[in-house]
Amino acid sequence: MERVALPPFRSVTRGPSSILSPVGNPASTDGMMSSHMRFTAFQGNSPGRATPLSMTPELAMLLTQPDFASWREGGGLMMSNALGAPAIRRYFGPAQPGLPYRQISLDAFTAGNDLLYLSQFADDDDWESELQNIKATIGFFQERYVADPSFAAQVDAALRRILRLKLRLYAQESGSGSGQEEALSIGPALRQVAVESADLEPLVGESRQAAFTLMGEVARRSITLLYPDANNLVDAIPPAPRSDDQLLIFTDSRLLRECDGCIAEAAVGPDELANIILRLYGPDATDQIEADQIVSLTFADLAEVLDQESAEMAEPVEPSGGEAAASLANPAPVPRGRRAEPALRLRRSSWTSRPGSMV
Repeated sequence: MERVALPPFRSVTRGPSSILSPVGNPASTDGMMSSHMRFTAFQGNSPGRATPLSMTPELAMLLTQPDFASWREGGGLMMSNALGAPAIRRYFGPAQPGLPYRQISLDAFTAGNDLLYLSQFADDDDWESELQNIKATIGFFQERYVADPSFAAQVDAALRRILRLKLRLYAQESGSGSGQEEALSIGPALRQVAVESADLEPLVGESRQAAFTLMGEVARRSITLLYPDANNLVDAIPPAPRSDDQLLIFTDSRLLRECDGCIAEAAVGPDELANIILRLYGPDATDQIEADQIVSLTFADLAEVLDQESAEMAEPVEPSGGEAAASLANPAPVPRGRRAEPALRLRRSSWTSRPGSMV
C-alpha cells in the first residue's frame, strides 16, 4: 500500500491547490473520490463483513494522517463513488431486501465524504425509483440535521468546503475580480451565506427545544473516549442492526426513589434502549430494523423465566418478620416492556448470534 496505492494520491495532496489558496500548489487537486474497496493494510483483518473504506470512519482517520492533513485542512473535498454501484450492492447482499439507500447515504457521509454521488440509486435501475430514493434521502438528511447536532456540524463543515471551492472556481466568471488575488478573495460572497445575529433571534427566550439541543451538544462535546483506542474503534464497536436481525434486550429496570417523598421512577425504562435503537435505525431513520424485531425484557422477567421450572420444587423462604417480611410480601414493582408478555416464552425460541454481534 505504501509503495503502490498511496503515492499517486500523495503526489496531488501535498497541500491546498492553487484554486483553494492563493499560495497553493498548482499540481494539487481540489478533490478526490473515495473507493468502494477494502484496504487490509490500513483497516486490518476485522471479523465479519469487509466494510468498504468509502463507508467507514477509517476514511476520516486516513485524511488526518500527515500525508493528507494539510490538504484536507486547506479545503480539499472528498466525493463518494456511485452509492448504488455493484460493490455496494454486494456488500449489503441478500440480507437487505431492496437497496437500503438511507443507510448507505448516512454511512458514506459520516465516513467523511462531502459530496455523495447518488447514482444507480435503486435496485431495479429505474430512473423514477432512483428519483424517489434521492428525494427521500434528502428529506432524511434534513430531519437528521434538525435532530442531531453532531450530524448538523458535519453537514455545515462539508457545505463550507463546497461553497469555498465553488466561489473560488467561478469568482472570475462572476466578475468579483480580475487578478488571481482578487478572484480568490471570497469574503463578501461568504457573508451572504453567513449566520448573522438576526438569524439567531428564534433561539432567544425560553425555548425548550433549543435548550435541549444545546444541552445535547454540550454533553456530546464533554465526552472523552478512554477505551477502546480510537484506531481500533471500528473493530470494537458491534455492527449496526440488519434487516434480518432479532434483538433481545434485558434491562435492569427497577423503580427507585431519590427521596422519601419522591415519586418512584424507573432508573432505565424497559423500552428505553429499544426506543433509542429505533430512533437511530428504525423506519424513520435508516430503515434497518422494525419495532417488532426488538424484544425488551427486564432482569425480573429473566429471573421469572429461569425460576419457572424450579419454583414448584423449591421450598418457600419464610421471612423472619418486621421489614424483611414486609419487603417479601410486597416486593417493589418492576416496569414491563411493551412486548414483554409474549416474549417470556424464551424456551421455545431460537436465539443465535452472528459474527461481530454483542450479547
